[in-house]
Amino acid sequence: MSVYGRIMPRVTINLSSIRSNYKLLKSKISHSILASVLKANAYGLGIEKVAPTLSKAGCNIFFVATLDEGIELRHILPKTTIYILHGFFSESYSDYQKFKLKPILNSVEQIKDWLPYTDIIAGVQIDTGMLRLGLTPRNLQNLKNKGGKNIELIMSHLACADDPNNEKNLDQLAKFNDAIIDFKPKYISLAASSGIFLGHDYHHNLCRAGAALFGINPTPLEPNQMKSAIRLQTGILQVQQINGPGTVGYGGTYKISRTTQIATIPIGYADGFFRSLGNVGSVFINQYRAPIIGRVSMDLTTIDVTEVPDQLLYAGSCVDLICPNYGLEDIAKDAGTIGYEILTSLGSRIQRNYIDN
Repeated sequence: MSVYGRIMPRVTINLSSIRSNYKLLKSKISHSILASVLKANAYGLGIEKVAPTLSKAGCNIFFVATLDEGIELRHILPKTTIYILHGFFSESYSDYQKFKLKPILNSVEQIKDWLPYTDIIAGVQIDTGMLRLGLTPRNLQNLKNKGGKNIELIMSHLACADDPNNEKNLDQLAKFNDAIIDFKPKYISLAASSGIFLGHDYHHNLCRAGAALFGINPTPLEPNQMKSAIRLQTGILQVQQINGPGTVGYGGTYKISRTTQIATIPIGYADGFFRSLGNVGSVFINQYRAPIIGRVSMDLTTIDVTEVPDQLLYAGSCVDLICPNYGLEDIAKDAGTIGYEILTSLGSRIQRNYIDN
């Protein structure tokens, strides 16, 4: 690899880890179907590679957020079932029909929009406590009275599934079961990634795996059972030794008081490397931790490499930003966010490389 190639930011996506995560989640719900949620370009990792991997692993039901995402996925997987979470819009009827896409109806307005076009098979989301999208249980009964024969799925979404001790889980489960008692759709779905680990009562006959497929811990109060699916790397652009007092970066937020080796790496907040990591986060060179010092800039970040051996400090030397020593949960915690946001923020300048071993 050229020096330029070693310097530029890149993320290696392990398709075999994604496949293994799917199979592990499927083993938790042996009597239910496991669908995959591939919103936002498969959580930023590339739907054109991830979707076929999951399809070959046995997944044949997928959820995406938008109509455009559904059309893109249909070109990749011509025969799979695809649900559109944002719902139905009559002006795009021809696209739902042409690409055999199934909207999830989230409101009375969307149902009214859909009723003249009931040749389009749909799903319905009910709100059991998330207060984000979905019908009330009463709205659902009204839909039955209007004749919802082409409704093949009823779903809801848990607000606190990552905390098994939260009473809201049981409350939502009860509300969901009460709402669907008079319905017999083909699919009933409440549990997403974390909900799978709440137990059989939450599984119904369809679960939806999303972030856990890519290594994000669905049980944050317990050790992560998922395999890490990504490694984010870049290379050293420049190394300099500072012998006198000084400050690093915009605003001079990091003050140097001793002889310090500083390396600059070519990644910044324009690449989804969070500005909040300044003076907080770390990177690794080989097995050596290097703290981020100063503010993260648009395209550049400065790190303290004083404790890193000199033989590792040269232009193009590999720097790990997300790796076994500093995983998604670690960088998310230091950035003050969650792993979902880290993944979906990875910018277009970051080269995506895929391995399948």
